[in-house]
Amino acid sequence: MNKKGNKEWFSELCFCLLTANTSAEMGIRVQKEVGCEGFICKSDTEMASRLKKAKSRFYNRRGNFIYHANKFSSIKDILIKEKDKRQWLVDNIKGMSYKEASHFLRNVGFFDYAIIDKHILRLMHENNLIEKIPENMNKKRYEEYENILEKISKKKQR
Repeated sequence: MNKKGNKEWFSELCFCLLTANTSAEMGIRVQKEVGCEGFICKSDTEMASRLKKAKSRFYNRRGNFIYHANKFSSIKDILIKEKDKRQWLVDNIKGMSYKEASHFLRNVGFFDYAIIDKHILRLMHENNLIEKIPENMNKKRYEEYENILEKISKKKQR
């Protein structure tokens, strides 16, 4: 993905918006059915209709997120210039959490981000790395947990 252009990066961004709270398999299927060009839309209802036809979950909400993301369809050009890429995504892409922003960045070639999902949180808790599983993740907490995981990964590399 790192060598691909804006169109492919935007499609990947839409894929990450599609996979929140669902499976990657569904996201891949919908992404293939809609196609790179299919994520460019004139209205949120048009996008919702495409997602519904592709049997996406939460097609109205995700259609709205993708419609609003269309103003950033040159996402690669934008992110290359950004110092804090993940924060830019969270601040500017409606529906984008720290986890999904990390997921997108990893998928396009930036590997210094942890994708902290409920499974990772459960493992961290079970291994006494965190006191409890949080209800929600703000920036401070996400980065704190990411630092814990980074320390573990550096120990394993030695």
